[in-house]
Amino acid sequence: MYARHRGFAVLALGIALAVSTTTPLTAQESDDWAVGSWEGTLEAGPQTLQIIYHVALDDAGGLTGTMDVPAQGATGIPLTTVTVEGQTLTMTFPVPGGGTYEGTMDDSGMISGTFTQGPASFPMELTRSEG
Repeated sequence: MYARHRGFAVLALGIALAVSTTTPLTAQESDDWAVGSWEGTLEAGPQTLQIIYHVALDDAGGLTGTMDVPAQGATGIPLTTVTVEGQTLTMTFPVPGGGTYEGTMDDSGMISGTFTQGPASFPMELTRSEG
């Protein structure tokens, strides 16, 4: 009788491991650290711009977002893609020449990365913001 219960326990453990290793994580389970508003200052030569990214979950559980550039009167610019891999956040946006921000979150909660538009790239740090 012990062997029968032991076999069942091994089978149940095997099924649990198979499910846990083959079931993909949803954005809510793996990427929720990126959800919220992130603010940074872009210093591009003589120009300094505040940029705010708003990252949210869409109806399917994926990541989506918008960006604001208040000094230019631009708000709610849709992000083309928002992806997270581990602690790295990548966002693309429709600007002349194509735009990307890619950064990695450190232990303090700050994201250090690079803002790229066309051939130009600039370092930019993001911190959580209220808005």
